[in-house]
Amino acid sequence: MHLYSPDDLSPPATPPSSSSSSSTTSSGTISSSIGDTNNSNKHQQQKHNNKNLPSQRRLRSSYVDLSMGDNPAQLSSTLDKSRLDYIVQVKTTFQNLSPQQKSAFLSELLNCCDNQLLAFVHTLIAPRLKIDFLKQLPIELALHVLSFIDDPQTLTRAASVSLFWNELLKDESTWKQLCLKYQYHDNKSSITSDGDSDSYINDSNCNNNADNDNNDDHNNIDTTTTATIITSPITTTNSGQRRRRNNSKLLFPISGEKKEEEISLISSLSTSSFSSTCSSSSSSSASASASSALASTSSSSLSGLERQSQQLHNYNHNIFSYRNFFKRKYNIGTAWNRGGHVRVVDDAFGGELITSLQFDEKYIVVGCDNHRIVVFDSQTGHKIQTLEGHEGGVWALEFKGGEKNDPERILVSGGCDRDVRVWDLNRGRLLHVLRGHTSTVRCLRMKNKRIAVTGSRDATMRVWDIQRGVLLHVLLGHQASVRCLDICDNIVASGSYDYTARLWDIRTGQCLHVLVGHHLQIYAIAFDGKKVVTGSLDSSIRVFSASTGQCLATLFGHTSLVGHLQLRGDTLVSGGSDGCLRVWDLERYECIQQISAHDNSVTSLQFDDRKMVSGSADGSVKLWDIREGRLIRNISQPTKTVWKIQFSDTKAVILMQRKQGDNPGSNKTILELHNFDLEQV
Repeated sequence: MHLYSPDDLSPPATPPSSSSSSSTTSSGTISSSIGDTNNSNKHQQQKHNNKNLPSQRRLRSSYVDLSMGDNPAQLSSTLDKSRLDYIVQVKTTFQNLSPQQKSAFLSELLNCCDNQLLAFVHTLIAPRLKIDFLKQLPIELALHVLSFIDDPQTLTRAASVSLFWNELLKDESTWKQLCLKYQYHDNKSSITSDGDSDSYINDSNCNNNADNDNNDDHNNIDTTTTATIITSPITTTNSGQRRRRNNSKLLFPISGEKKEEEISLISSLSTSSFSSTCSSSSSSSASASASSALASTSSSSLSGLERQSQQLHNYNHNIFSYRNFFKRKYNIGTAWNRGGHVRVVDDAFGGELITSLQFDEKYIVVGCDNHRIVVFDSQTGHKIQTLEGHEGGVWALEFKGGEKNDPERILVSGGCDRDVRVWDLNRGRLLHVLRGHTSTVRCLRMKNKRIAVTGSRDATMRVWDIQRGVLLHVLLGHQASVRCLDICDNIVASGSYDYTARLWDIRTGQCLHVLVGHHLQIYAIAFDGKKVVTGSLDSSIRVFSASTGQCLATLFGHTSLVGHLQLRGDTLVSGGSDGCLRVWDLERYECIQQISAHDNSVTSLQFDDRKMVSGSADGSVKLWDIREGRLIRNISQPTKTVWKIQFSDTKAVILMQRKQGDNPGSNKTILELHNFDLEQV
């Protein structure tokens, strides 16, 4: 289509002949009206025409694109030359009208259209009326609007709307706020428990790192150089709603000093890169007489540039990203709810009973009643080694170490042979055999890689220096078997079949408090440094003050033995032989969730701030929403019985016994390793 000069912008006299008389009449009426208006404003229109010529040309080309497609030849094939010239003149005249005149023109024109044409006009108008409201706002306001979106799937779909929205949603502040809303935090992945009490010392509020022998291990994300970590507890408000408190670690921006160091690093790398590039350019333009020397200099500069580029690449690779962190956490949570990758190990055991379990990111350690300790690879599930030496069943074990700054692991085990054995777990080597107990070692706890405490059926407890392999203290006072232990700083709590619990000072061996109140044997204990919680065969739970030894509350609800406890902040979860799980608020000493979970005794339980996993003698393993008390799914296929369950953020280990064939007496112990970090599978 040709572009016309200002001299050609006069309105048409009459339209070309047409087979439709009504169309001719309407066009003639509109042209006459337009002609009269133009005569009264001729000078003003001519001035306006000259001023807006570029926009007229732009609109002229857009006419072809919008109404006739991308092929200009389509217009010529549809209309003859006279009609084409007339349309061009009408269009240019329309562009010179005032807004009121344009409205009148369009109103008359649309009155001539049937429904089909009006629908076509709508397809042209609708896209032009769409406005990217986020693009019209300042960036700060646009990000503030996005901060009200809680659904990550909505944000993901929004990122596909346009390039601008995609770039906007790469901003870290949006994903940081989402991390806070979802309470995603960096958990320790090493899970520990003794044979039966399941009081989980890694979940306590204790600081067992006084001797720098037991540092936290942040396996999911290394935030030591890019983020600071603060703690935030679980509590229950007056309305009954629960929020995080002491035990989750939320990620916050790096400090100003750290940020300045990182900016300095980037600046130095960028400056060095620029200097190296200039050096290379200079050497390429040098004279031929100095070419060999300059070539050597250029090569040296290039190697320096490569090193600095690699440093910058490594730096960028290690920069903490809230977006990537949220994505990984969200995908892991989704895999927990829907199912992850499962490895089944069915050739490492016979029909033996499993007594104890602990795992971290490298090793799964299993204690059996057939004198053996079996070690597996946490990534593949492959059996690595068997630690032999005990002459009776292994009833308790625990290991420390495996952190990035302390990779060596020390394992302590005890059992029916009355011996306590200390192992170098990484090398599978026995370090010490500690003798002194006169009956089965039923429970043990490690304070760190130097101090361990054991409890026995001989009614005594012993404190050991496991580095040197010597006895430090014998703790006397219980009148029956010591069934369970928990440790916090330099204080150890013990529960016994003599119906009492006791608090001891590890450094002096002195008994600090005798906790009385139960009427039958104590089977489970949990201790966080402030509160001691005990579960008993009398079906009750008692909460004691660690500072005074007084009973603060007695919790009723279970109808049978309370054999499993886990304490986390002000939240307590109990499991009993009645098959029930109960969630307690220890601020108000109230049961906030009562779950009839299983048809037989609870054999293992664990929870975090979102979920709870329970295993039972009825052969089921179930995943629960701890906040709502709702069953999410069955994690594993039904079996004969479940021995032990432990989980971290990304993995779960289940030890169970399944029937083999039709023979009722033919049972086999198997291990299931569930991996929910599907990006790493």
